[in-house]
Amino acid sequence: MTKSISQKLDKSKDLCYTFLNATSDMAFLKDETFRYVFVNRNYAAFFNKKEKEIVGKTDFDLMDYNGATTCRATDQQTLDEAEPVLSEEIIDNRIYETRKFPVKLKNGETGIGGYIRDVTQQRQTQENWNKVFNTIKDAIVLIDNENRILQYNESFHRLVKGNGNDLQKKFCYEIVHGQKCPVENCPFTRVLKSRKQEREEINLGDSVFEVVVDPIFDPEEKLIGAVHIISNITERRKSEDALREREAQYRALANSGTVMIWTAGTDKLVNYFNDPWLKFTGRPLKHELGNGWAKGVHPEDLEYCLNTYYKAFDKRTSFNMEYRVRHADGNYRWIQDFGSPNYNYKGEFIGYIGNCFDVSERKSMEQQIVAAKKTAEETEQYSAIAAQISAELIDVNAKNFDKKIQAAITRIGRFAQVDRSYIFLLRENGTKMDNTHEWCAPDIEPEIQNLRGLSSSLFPWWMRKLRRKKYICISNIKNMPPAAAAEKEILASQNILSVLVVPIFIGDELLGFMGFDSVQKEKTWENHIIEILKSVASAIASALDSLRYQKQLLAAKEKAEESERLKSAFLTNMSHEIRTPMNGILGFIDLLQNNDLPRIEQSAYLKLVKQSSDRLLNTINDIIEISKIESGQIPMDISNVNIKKTMDFLFNFFRTEALKKGLEMKLSFDPKNEPFFLKTDKTKLESILSNFIKNALKFTTDGYVELGYTMKKNDLLFYVKDTGRGIPSSRFDVIFKRFVQGHMEISRPYEGSGLGLAIAHAYANMLGGSIKVESVEGKGSTFYFSVKYS
Repeated sequence: MTKSISQKLDKSKDLCYTFLNATSDMAFLKDETFRYVFVNRNYAAFFNKKEKEIVGKTDFDLMDYNGATTCRATDQQTLDEAEPVLSEEIIDNRIYETRKFPVKLKNGETGIGGYIRDVTQQRQTQENWNKVFNTIKDAIVLIDNENRILQYNESFHRLVKGNGNDLQKKFCYEIVHGQKCPVENCPFTRVLKSRKQEREEINLGDSVFEVVVDPIFDPEEKLIGAVHIISNITERRKSEDALREREAQYRALANSGTVMIWTAGTDKLVNYFNDPWLKFTGRPLKHELGNGWAKGVHPEDLEYCLNTYYKAFDKRTSFNMEYRVRHADGNYRWIQDFGSPNYNYKGEFIGYIGNCFDVSERKSMEQQIVAAKKTAEETEQYSAIAAQISAELIDVNAKNFDKKIQAAITRIGRFAQVDRSYIFLLRENGTKMDNTHEWCAPDIEPEIQNLRGLSSSLFPWWMRKLRRKKYICISNIKNMPPAAAAEKEILASQNILSVLVVPIFIGDELLGFMGFDSVQKEKTWENHIIEILKSVASAIASALDSLRYQKQLLAAKEKAEESERLKSAFLTNMSHEIRTPMNGILGFIDLLQNNDLPRIEQSAYLKLVKQSSDRLLNTINDIIEISKIESGQIPMDISNVNIKKTMDFLFNFFRTEALKKGLEMKLSFDPKNEPFFLKTDKTKLESILSNFIKNALKFTTDGYVELGYTMKKNDLLFYVKDTGRGIPSSRFDVIFKRFVQGHMEISRPYEGSGLGLAIAHAYANMLGGSIKVESVEGKGSTFYFSVKYS
């Protein structure tokens, strides 16, 4: 371990010698007898010797007597005072600084260590600095951190009228301000707190001085004093005062009118706005300076405004532009801005200067003129198209209707620059709607096939407005009211951004609507355009009314032709139904007048006369009954009718006739749900069902006839089903009319007046019920009578 410590000490010693030989100073070490123990390479070289040649010798061995004596004296002083001793010598016109200090040697003795440094260049630099320091016009003074003067230049000395070195170590603030000046007024007091530069202006006599105090720190950032630079700024202040006065005059002039003035520096940033500008914008100056003013420019004008400004600035050319700026009232107003390069008295470019004028009223008038011209042109163009469409729809008919309507919405859709135009028509009392016609711009997906048979209830808000003859104009569907949530969802699903819908009315009847969709961009419609489009909708309404009238005329014609045909058929029918039994009666009466007829034949003839008389009587009764119904002379006889007995009676009454024709007669009902009594007119109920059964027996040649009834919720449903020839579906709507049969041929295989079902239908209405028929031609028919059960 001792050996390790010894090795480390030797290594440290080697490092120390290496450092001492590397320094530019001359280093040495002497013992208490003043003999050299160590010198570095530079020290030995000074005496033109090797280190080993000096070790063990004294200064008397190396120098002349005077020099050695001087060195011996400072060596002794170092040992006696036990403190470092600093001295200077001039050798061969060079200045050397020697620093000696006591050192403990290994043997416990006190030796002398030291170094000698060539400070010739340092002293020369210091001398040059002192010359400069004392020729500086500003007064400079260095103080310690107690505010005592350490050094000052001649300008300071003259300023305070001092002489010699009588200012050293005195308090700076007392010298400058007098004995009574409080220390807190000195800017150095503020430096002690802030540790940064402080400034202050002072008055000495008729002069004004600016004092700038900068702190001085040692390498460890400890504040050790400060340097004061005191400048006479009296003339500068006078010039500044004159400049401020001229500037105040200029500002007063700039602020006295209504012209808005601004200036900008070479950095393109605005550095001044006059009061009219600030009053116009209503914003403080600090918010307008730099590029702050641009925040008030209308977003649509900002790029144009900045580009115009920067391009002119880069080329040093004047500009004249108009743009909108937010006024103090929150609205945007138009200003005209004239800007031009600004030069100082030397002709140097210093930025731009501009003046602005509020031109909102002129701009408004120009815009009104342009808008009015545009409105007039649009109105003329739309009106021309609307007139053409109206003219083309005058001669509409069933054959050309679709083609002309399609041409109309195509033309108006293209001209209006929308993506889709269309017509919707209502049906079923306005509960359903169909997209009947549609035009789409290129690349726009058609929707017509998806918009058929729509329920009007899908558009509640929409339909309420249309039924009040109100149009619907939505520039952005996102702004639709909450009440239109259903419509908004449907429009959004079709990617529609804007929509206009105009109702199509005939009188007070809403037929449908004409619509325009914008899918690719938002669109707005002016009122004058909407009014013209309403006239187009009116022309379409007139066309629809004309078409409907034509259809009514055609239907009336067909009805008249049908009536004529029915009349012929009825006359034939009645002729047959009256003449046939009458001929039978007359013929058999003639035969009965022959007294030679056997009794059996007489009996048979009388029976045939009776049958023919009954047939004739039934026909006459039907005619009388239908006449009473038309004249309202049929009374109601309401009573509690036993349904089971009534059905049994009808079943048994017609069963015999069915068996004669080889048909099966059935009676069907559900005993669990069987109602026992119905409050109704028994005669009319039996007449309705009898007519159903008679028709079934008449037109059925094979199979069965079924009579039945059942409960359907709160309704009692009677029915008669047969397996006869059936009825064509085209005859369903007419078989309940007077004098009409399911098969209305001139040559009739079936007897009957054709009034039975008409009478049944009339009775059903009187009883508050309804009749319907289901039939398949060739397979049979089922007649239903439904009435509320009570």
